[in-house]
This record gives sequence, C-alpha cells and structure tokens, in this order.
Amino acid sequence: MIRFTLYGRSWCHLCDDMRDALEAALASAIASSSSLVDYCIDVIDIDAVVDVDPDLAARYDELVPVLIAQRPGGEPEQLCHYFLDPARLHAFLAG
Repeated sequence: MIRFTLYGRSWCHLCDDMRDALEAALASAIASSSSLVDYCIDVIDIDAVVDVDPDLAARYDELVPVLIAQRPGGEPEQLCHYFLDPARLHAFLAG
C-alpha cells in the first residue's frame, strides 16, 4: 500500500485544496491504470501534535501543506508543499 501523509492545519484552505487535488489525481490514476489500487491518505494537523512532536511542527510550520509519500518498505519522500505538484506525483506513481 502506498501511504500518503498530508501535514497541514485544520484552518488552512491550501491544505484542503491539496487534499482535494490529491484525491482527484489518485482517482484519475486509478481510472487510467489498474496498478494503483491500494493507497491511504493520512492527514496530520501539526497544531494538534505540537505537544507530542514539537520537531515535526517546527519542520513543517511555514511549509504546510506538505505531502509525503511512501512505498511499502521504502523511505518517506516529500513530493511537494503549498500546492500539489501533479508532475511530481505522476513521477512518484510511475516509479
């Protein structure tokens, strides 16, 4: 399963926009190829975890939304921040 993690904030419209764009892009990828069928999207509100993981909050504070992708057994890879990068997402899915 490919895991996507979207770091953002509950009040961030760019975060909502990126989540919507990611869901649409993944739906399109599934419709055009049977190779992508198993994925999940985790949405992490960095303000909600600041007491638990202050380093995480500090790392992404000014960059949200930040999209991280990880293949099974692979290393997490930052694909983009602020806006979905369709070309980068496509390259990740093709790789």
